[in-house]
Amino acid sequence: MSIIIISIFIFIFMVSLFLKQYYYKSVEDILTNQIRMSASFYSRYFSDSSLEDNVMDNVDVFWKLTPAQVQIVDDSGMVLMDSIGVDFTDNLDTPDFKRALKGETGKWIGKMAYTDEMMMSIAHPLEVNGEIIGVLRFITSLTPTNEQLRDIIRVFLLIGILAIGISGIISFLLANGIVGPIKKVTKVAERMAKGDFEVRSTKKSNDEVGRLSDTLNYMADEIIKKERIKN
Repeated sequence: MSIIIISIFIFIFMVSLFLKQYYYKSVEDILTNQIRMSASFYSRYFSDSSLEDNVMDNVDVFWKLTPAQVQIVDDSGMVLMDSIGVDFTDNLDTPDFKRALKGETGKWIGKMAYTDEMMMSIAHPLEVNGEIIGVLRFITSLTPTNEQLRDIIRVFLLIGILAIGISGIISFLLANGIVGPIKKVTKVAERMAKGDFEVRSTKKSNDEVGRLSDTLNYMADEIIKKERIKN
């Protein structure tokens, strides 16, 4: 039972890790595809004006295709625009932003200063003529994803508990099927050890316990015969 319980919980733990990685990767892929399209659209159609001018002119066509929170950040880390109106006094210094400044797509998971929810941020460089002029960030809450994961894990836990219960019943029946006959054989052996060779062990099966009963009965018969011969 200990092995069964440990195995089931290890299995549930491994499945939970796999599902978390799978769901988080799905969110990451969606945001990455959206942000790459938006960054490409910006570089193609809005590169004539500076990043600050585009923000001031409320040019939002290139990022309106996503339901995620959007931030436009200059190359120094100053947030020029936030789609939900969050004000930032400090310059941005997150790992995804730093990675984007190197020309790569960055990812960061954590809590923002303005919310207690776990968030995922995908950052992508905004380039004009091969030069990085800023960073585009798409941010989404992981709360719906985590709720889905919790629901799935609860189902697995219920299945695991049910499996443990069924295994416990089967193990109990199997144990009684083995321990019960062994106790009876043991009592017969104890009576024989005290000199009562007329007692016999009842054989109920052809397994090891049954063969042990035959052996005890044979031993008792041999002892009785030798006692008669001696007398």
